Amino acid sequence: MNEKFANSPLVELVAEVRWKTDHQDKKPIMDGDELDSQELFFSKITSDLASKGYVTSERLIPKGLPLMAGAPVVRFKKSPPDGSPEQKAKELSTLFQVGVGVFTINGIQPYSCWDDFIHVISTGINALLATNLIKAETGYKVSVRYINAFGESFTEGLSLRRFLSEKLGLNIALPKAFDDEFSHGESDLPNLRVSSPLKFGTHIVSFTEGKVKNQSVFLMENAVKINKVIEVDADKIMAEMTIARDVIHKRFFSVTQGLHSVMQLV
Repeated sequence: MNEKFANSPLVELVAEVRWKTDHQDKKPIMDGDELDSQELFFSKITSDLASKGYVTSERLIPKGLPLMAGAPVVRFKKSPPDGSPEQKAKELSTLFQVGVGVFTINGIQPYSCWDDFIHVISTGINALLATNLIKAETGYKVSVRYINAFGESFTEGLSLRRFLSEKLGLNIALPKAFDDEFSHGESDLPNLRVSSPLKFGTHIVSFTEGKVKNQSVFLMENAVKINKVIEVDADKIMAEMTIARDVIHKRFFSVTQGLHSVMQLV
């Protein structure tokens, strides 16, 4: 399942790892030993990722401010390299984010394929495990998200409801009561969220209207969350992420059949 599109609507791919921390309530971490241990964790992973080429770190929550579990605190990128614009774009197309109980591996265009991106995931996961600051007995939970933006070339001026129906085969039937003497125009659907249970997790698909680079688009987010807690093993973590990705890819490829000519299957 490695089909590729020359004109892919993908804008971002996120592979996420979460784990339990000692801080289990929803209150922010203000100070004390717990805050110190988190800062040590951030420092160690910053050093490790810098050695892998991700030398630019951006603090999303300034040092000394309270930290919330699950929210990214530091972002890591590569420095702009020398070379052609294409080479620069490829080098800058991946980044990492880390917070209290969360680590994400993000990819943007020019994203090529999962087989290439899995090497970036490996870099991030190994850096995470190398800190030796996560309790092994807690394990990890993973998810993968694909965010696609369908612009004018895909939507052809259709409303979101008609786009879902005519291009993706997703029909939303409203009761006849919505088409009565009080009606004036066609009913629309500004957003939609569908949750589909899997044998090993949940597949969540959401659609909404939005903007990308000041252009009106329909955003489609595909997310698969794996239920089981995975032991502290890089290969097993990546294997579960690949399972999540395969579900998304297979279903996305099937549901977008009507758009493949525009997406330019290669």
